[in-house]
Amino acid sequence: DQVSLLGVLRSPFFNLSEDVILAVWRLEQDLWAGLRREPPSELNETQRDDVRRAGRTLGKLLDRRDRSRIAPLLRLALDLTGYDAALLLEFLGERKLANLQKLLEMARKFDQVGLFGLSEFVDQLNTAVFEETDEELAATHPEASNVVRLMTIHQSKGLEFPVVILADMERISPPRGPEALFDAEFGTLVALPSRHGRKPVHPGMRLYLSREKREEQAESLRLLYVALTRAADYLILSAAVKDLQQPRSPWLKKLAERFDLQTGLPALRKKTCLPAIPQSFLDSLPEILVHDHIPEAVGIRSSAPRTLPLGQFMESVLQATADKPLPRLNPERIRRASRRQISISLMESALDSALELESVREAEQSPLPVVTSRTSAGPEEISAEELGTLVHAVLERLDFRRPESLDAELKTIGSSSRTPLTIAQQELARHMIEPFLSSPAARDMAAARRSYRELDFLLHPKVIHPSLTTQDLVLSGTIDQLLELEDGRWVVVDFKTGRRLVDDPDRLRAEYELQMGVYALAVEQILGRLPDEVWLIHLRQADPVVRLEISPALLDRIRTTTQTALDQLLSTP
Repeated sequence: DQVSLLGVLRSPFFNLSEDVILAVWRLEQDLWAGLRREPPSELNETQRDDVRRAGRTLGKLLDRRDRSRIAPLLRLALDLTGYDAALLLEFLGERKLANLQKLLEMARKFDQVGLFGLSEFVDQLNTAVFEETDEELAATHPEASNVVRLMTIHQSKGLEFPVVILADMERISPPRGPEALFDAEFGTLVALPSRHGRKPVHPGMRLYLSREKREEQAESLRLLYVALTRAADYLILSAAVKDLQQPRSPWLKKLAERFDLQTGLPALRKKTCLPAIPQSFLDSLPEILVHDHIPEAVGIRSSAPRTLPLGQFMESVLQATADKPLPRLNPERIRRASRRQISISLMESALDSALELESVREAEQSPLPVVTSRTSAGPEEISAEELGTLVHAVLERLDFRRPESLDAELKTIGSSSRTPLTIAQQELARHMIEPFLSSPAARDMAAARRSYRELDFLLHPKVIHPSLTTQDLVLSGTIDQLLELEDGRWVVVDFKTGRRLVDDPDRLRAEYELQMGVYALAVEQILGRLPDEVWLIHLRQADPVVRLEISPALLDRIRTTTQTALDQLLSTP
């Protein structure tokens, strides 16, 4: 790949100039062939040394590519070239270095799966580039930093914070009407032109927009549920409302069904004058305060104009934004409906909502779930989320054949973290993991023939049941560990670290039956056969292993619950 090789030689990996690269290419009319020859005589000695170094480095990496895992190969490239140090000298160097570290972490997780190699990793990166995947930037601040984080609701899924501010609750999404699109159900749809001051709407477009509106309303309420459940201690809902008695946005309207927006007290139903909140939740409501006055403006002192040092002038010019170009006539792009990835946790939330809706209907209550207060991290000096992340990171790396390496792994992870972990935090993780390492399950894992960790998968609903033919949905998830035991049985392992897990094994099986069943079907898609068992390992219990046998009855229940969850996801609220 001459173009890629040219880019690498010109980049901070080797810093060869265009003239040097051209001279090397002229030797054999091929860059790689030229690098393997003695450098051209017209180059000075420094340039010749640079060319020899580039040839030696690339040769060493090529020699290792089939004998090394991806992450060590990338680290070797950094060690031989100093590319990571060179990034710090560039504009936004810290951000680029953080993204480089994220690439190394992606490679390490790819290695741990064990099923794929370097070519598949390159294919995955190429696909992300060509499809312009919206990959989140690597964090330049540690997760536990005392900072205010701005993020979308989608980015906050699975996270929890002491204080959460949900702003602009009165916002109404602008109406969207594409001029042209292709839909799997209705085919090609084009908006009709205006005639005599009126713009007719084609019946097919009208049906499409009606369906889109229902789906957007359902998705909007699911986002509201996610946003309301991110707060551990304080939840602040903010909106610019003209009249609290007449909210306009769907979110405030739904909130007003449960609470009086002027007092914060539970709302009363008009017909029965009974509280709109189920009786079981009334005793556990958090304290609610309402502020309806306009906040006072805070003055900001104006500062004197900052002079730009001469050494930064050229960089400032290069980073400047040009004026907006004049509008030009562009053809309308045909928009294809994108495939939505549905996580297992979102399916479980939808299933919970469906079950709650059914029980609430029986009690003639409103379906909106009520957010109850949660406890914060307490005296442990580390939140439950951070502790769970630390424990999973250790188990992801730990060699179960050498349980004595636990302390070394904790030190490695603790020192490599952006915020070094204290000894007390490492002890909390060690006390959670250490008892499990002496269990029979851990010994079986140590003796396993094969082990695949952090195994990502995509699963079409029709794999679960042929009747689930939703074309624009695909289930996604990550299996903690997939093992082939010494006796030839295949086992799915899922670690749990939460405090609020139930202690009864039967209830724990029922709680995670959907998740484990989908994992089993994903394994069948990978191996061509179902796993023999699923192990739920609850690390906070004395007897941590709960075994779930994959039976036909279980798979029938998975098909039923999956259909219920998908119906809830696609239904009109």
